[in-house]
Amino acid sequence: MKVAALLELFTVLPIDETIYEAFGRISSALALRGDAIGDSGEVIATLALMYDGEIITRDRHFSKIPHLKTISY
Repeated sequence: MKVAALLELFTVLPIDETIYEAFGRISSALALRGDAIGDSGEVIATLALMYDGEIITRDRHFSKIPHLKTISY
């Protein structure tokens, strides 16, 4: 019950062809610059960019991604 109530607070963002294409562009650009942050981080960053969101994080590697909004804690 408590888990279900907690999960209702979140929005599930769909991953479709548009997201896959954006991920490919972002991942490729980072790799070419020698700034890859790993697939998981790059997917998270792509979703944040595509859905005009922000990432709450301590990970500084997200600063390598242009236009990505982050909130440090």
